[in-house]
Amino acid sequence: MDGLETTRLQLRRFTMDDLAAYTEIRRQCSFCRYLPGGEAAAADAEKRARQMIKQCLRQYAQAQMGTFAVIAKNTGQLIGHGGLRRLEKSPDDELLYGLQERFWGQGLATELCRAVLAARRQDAAPMTTVKAMVMIENHASMRVLEKLGFSFEKQMNYFGTGQVAFYSLAL
Repeated sequence: MDGLETTRLQLRRFTMDDLAAYTEIRRQCSFCRYLPGGEAAAADAEKRARQMIKQCLRQYAQAQMGTFAVIAKNTGQLIGHGGLRRLEKSPDDELLYGLQERFWGQGLATELCRAVLAARRQDAAPMTTVKAMVMIENHASMRVLEKLGFSFEKQMNYFGTGQVAFYSLAL
């Protein structure tokens, strides 16, 4: 799949041309706050942005849905990422997203996730469950997942990133 559109967002494949804009997003401590590495990850913004885009390009090459660049339709500006990626050693996918702080609280995360999940439901590939992981301090993302019908599974320390809540959704 090359991309999706919602009322306010365009989700398209990342390209290396997005590196500069995505690096600037990843330099924002608020953007990194709930990602692995936390706010300290902003110091490695270019490295992490490059790794993420390369990972996305590998996903696209393997014909997986992948993680998309999220574009605000009204400005054409890259505002974050969102989509699905295959979990290692699992038949399940992980829903993931991150938006710049100035776009929080507007329902955009819910909007982009609904579009991604609807597209996945229509996909002919076998799929039964989508997983999501959220830092326990990220109450807004927990609400997004609950609105989407995800169920809480467990809470645990995840790879030294702190306490993470695990959610799942049967498609």
